[in-house]
This record gives sequence, C-alpha cells and structure tokens, in this order.
Amino acid sequence: MKYAYVYIASCIAIVTVGTFVMYYFTTYQSYNTSTKFGNGFITKEDVINEGKSFTPYGDSIGSDFEFLKYNGTRDGNPQFIAYHADPSSEEIGSKIGVITFRSHEYLSGGLVDRFVWTVGKLVAPPCNSVIYYLDAKSGEIVAKFYSSCPGYCLSGNTSIETPNGQINIKELKAGMIVWTSDGHGNKQSAIILKTGEKLAPLTHMMVHVVLDDGRELFASLSHPTADNRLFEDLSKGDILDNSHVKSIELVPYDENYTYDVLPSGSTGFYWANGILVGSTLQ
Repeated sequence: MKYAYVYIASCIAIVTVGTFVMYYFTTYQSYNTSTKFGNGFITKEDVINEGKSFTPYGDSIGSDFEFLKYNGTRDGNPQFIAYHADPSSEEIGSKIGVITFRSHEYLSGGLVDRFVWTVGKLVAPPCNSVIYYLDAKSGEIVAKFYSSCPGYCLSGNTSIETPNGQINIKELKAGMIVWTSDGHGNKQSAIILKTGEKLAPLTHMMVHVVLDDGRELFASLSHPTADNRLFEDLSKGDILDNSHVKSIELVPYDENYTYDVLPSGSTGFYWANGILVGSTLQ
C-alpha cells in the first residue's frame, strides 16, 4: 500500500491534491530567531529541513507560503480558504482553493485565520503524499492533508466475515450478505450495496498491520478504520479493534487490483480479516 497526498482521502475516489501521515508532531517546534524574517516568520529553508523529520520515509517535495482564512465548518469539519501569500510583505494574493480538514487532520486547537508554510512529502511515488500546514511563526503543525493515487483499498487476499463464513473480498457482489456493526457496536447482517475494484499501479504500496492477537491486514493508507482514523494514522502500540498494533510497515503490493465493499446500515463497517474497518464507497 502506498502513502500519498490527497484533498479527499478516499480509497475509491480520484484525488487531485493530497496528503497522509503515519507519524506527526503534536507539539510546537523551537526555532532560532536568527532564522526568521523580520516579522517573525520562519524561513522556507528551515521549514523544509524540519519537514525531513516529520516522517521516517519520503522526501520533501517543496514548500509554499499561504494564508488560511477560516470559513466555518462543513459536515462538522473545519473549512478554510487558502490564498497565496508573501512572507516578506505579508501580502495576500490569489485564492488557491477551499480545504476541508477532517477531524483527525486538523491538529490545532484554534480555528483562526493565519499565515502558514506548507511542506509536501512524497512518500510513495508517483502520487502518494502528505501535506503539512505549519504556523508560519510558531512552527506548530496546524494540519496535515493526505492524498493517494486514485482508488486504493484492501488487498485481494482479504477475507470478509459473512453469515456464511469467511469469503474472499474478490468474490463478493452487490446483494450478498455480510456482517456489519451499527453505531452502538451491535453486530448485524447487512446487504452489500456496492463493491469496488481499482487497478493498482506497479509502484503501489500497502500498509501491513499485525495485531497482538494475531489478526493482520494489508490496507491502503487512506482506508478508514472503524474509529474515525485512517490506516496511515496507526503506529506500533496503538489500539485497533480492541487489540494493540504489534507491528506496522509499508510493503510493495504485488496484485493488479485493490478492493472495497459498502454494506447497508448506518456505518458501512465490515470485518476484514477479522478487523472491523470502514468503507470508502458511498
């Protein structure tokens, strides 16, 4: 499974801009004042150098100075309008676009207008990457935005739990029955509303996660867990589906397609190799 940069981390959606990260800072970085602009902004060179420590993999692919203007919320998630800006004059330029950060992507406690540096990390060529938004003065990582190549979900060797036993995900069709979990954690049967199959490039990578209880899964970084995270967010020692993550690594994918299903019900959850996960299909 690969790590990529996106505006919308969706296994099956085609994305144009992006990001994602397995490890990220939640504290403020300390910078020498001699490396700042007269107005207190950190320099681009320092931001790029600092970006090299954000993840244990990937290369910095550039940095831009922008202004984020808070634009309220969309579906409960903070939304900002991004503008080009100049760190010397503080002049705000042309509009870049509107960004809606999901709850796990917006890391700052304040929903305020601010100047930021962006740092792009290409973690798995050709298009898997993550963009970090750093407060231009404090160095705080305000947000991260994951993007992946279009349409990456679960591996073709994944078994899905159904009332008729385990069935390979490649054999599932719309109308078949699988187990799902409702919003209260109750296990119940559900009809498959949709299945997804996407061609994976030769360079595609997968996250291989192994739990303490022996369960394991190969999933894309942008695939959702059942607790509102992405597989990109997991680290060793984290809890996933009531078990600790024993190991997690990025590995090459040797099949031609990746797969996903969407069960009926309020959550879209299903059990993949015994691990409760979400769906990217809508």
